[in-house]
Amino acid sequence: MIARVWTGWTTPEGADAYEHTLRSVILPRFESHFDADGYLGTDTYRREDTEGPDGSNETEFMTVLFFDSEQALRAGVGAAVGEDPTVAHLPPESKQHLKRWEERARHFGVRQQRDDSMSAGAQG
Repeated sequence: MIARVWTGWTTPEGADAYEHTLRSVILPRFESHFDADGYLGTDTYRREDTEGPDGSNETEFMTVLFFDSEQALRAGVGAAVGEDPTVAHLPPESKQHLKRWEERARHFGVRQQRDDSMSAGAQG
């Protein structure tokens, strides 16, 4: 299994709007490019009160997309971003909310997977 990890930061005031746009617009559109056979789902994480490089307060969002193989990741993400699957996909809806972002996603081999029952009802 392969995880594609990408991080972006908003102002604290813009965090709720970005999260709503991420869930309702950006991820569904991005996921529509994926082959259902190799795409396993997406986890999103939010961390409040992080300090930006300029010392300002930020909210951090990390998005992790899971694929059953490197080939499935390349096929799915490549359909959305082009030949290089590490390139960050930033539609205009993202840029209007994000203060800064990683230009490239990182890909990791998953060595241990959590049990879905561990996250039942978890919402932070």
